[in-house]
Amino acid sequence: MYYDYTIYIILYLILLVVALVFDNDSFTIRNKKNVLIWLVIIFTLFRGLRWNTGTDWDEYLSIFRSANLNNLFSFTRYTTGSGEDKLEFGYMFLNYFIKLLGADYTVFLLITNFIILYLYRFICVRYSPRPILAFAIILFSTSFFPTRINLAGAIVIYSYRYLIDKQLIRFLLVAFIALSMHYSSIIIVPFYFLMNYNLSALTSYIIFLFTFVAGDFQLPIINFIANKFSFLGPTIITRLKLYTSFIPKQQNDKSAFLGALLFFIFIVIFLWVKKRYTNRNDISAVQIRTINVFYNSFIIYFAINTVFKDSMQEFARTANFFLPGYPILLSYVFIDKRITKESKPLIYIVFVLYMVYKFNSNLGFYPSLHFPYKSVLH
Repeated sequence: MYYDYTIYIILYLILLVVALVFDNDSFTIRNKKNVLIWLVIIFTLFRGLRWNTGTDWDEYLSIFRSANLNNLFSFTRYTTGSGEDKLEFGYMFLNYFIKLLGADYTVFLLITNFIILYLYRFICVRYSPRPILAFAIILFSTSFFPTRINLAGAIVIYSYRYLIDKQLIRFLLVAFIALSMHYSSIIIVPFYFLMNYNLSALTSYIIFLFTFVAGDFQLPIINFIANKFSFLGPTIITRLKLYTSFIPKQQNDKSAFLGALLFFIFIVIFLWVKKRYTNRNDISAVQIRTINVFYNSFIIYFAINTVFKDSMQEFARTANFFLPGYPILLSYVFIDKRITKESKPLIYIVFVLYMVYKFNSNLGFYPSLHFPYKSVLH
């Protein structure tokens, strides 16, 4: 079947070219911030001005139209054998509040997408030595059009600043806001105490090997949690049971091998980045924690994707909460002084090929729901 990818190719090609051209030492951080603002605006308009395009369109439009003061804590999306699946109150309030201002669903999309993209920009500017490149990697690594979990994920990403600075109360406050958008955000809370840990190379490789046998144990583990941890609440337990009910998709051996290979390659590269930047005499404790947090985030992100992507795709989406790790660390590769002028073109070629691979993966995600792009302006 033929699909029209034109506007997607143009926008993401612009994103890639802008990242490669403007994110170098000849441009000041102020100029890079301004470039990122323009990218945020462009992609906010692309995402926010769509109509009847993207996954779960009818469901989210119905939620917006149904939101009112009386159902903020009681709106039920559907009922299963495990119980009622009630929508998170924070997300319902956001829908209701925007309606209260007299705005329509397009304004809701524009506001929520601006929040998501601006928070991506924030984390890249604050922690990446190549913020435009990191921002581009994030956009190439996420779906074209976000859902609730992407909004919650962007809020969680903002909480990384408090995780790195060891400000527990502020971290929990931001995590609570994310939780009110999507209950799966609760997964980030215990990682406050783990993300600063200095993960060794040996432990990293053990985790890498473990991810390929863990798939056989995932359903019993989730079922155990669902049955024994009832204090999490009926809605969360219902979600857990729902996640285990999805029929596993047929695994593509070539895709699985490529995913494993990329995971391994990134471990090797990022261990090198860690060693390179944490062994310097002039590095501060905060900088060391920053590298450790984003390295651990990368490990968790790829581990979740590897373990759950072929059998529990709903649960695999929790990887969104650990997204910034590998874009931030990958951007460090481009500032290493040992990269020669001769080798730099090869590095950029490999980077472009990887972005093309990520973009192509997105093209295959429910194509009938994404293409052609339909705008509210038409």
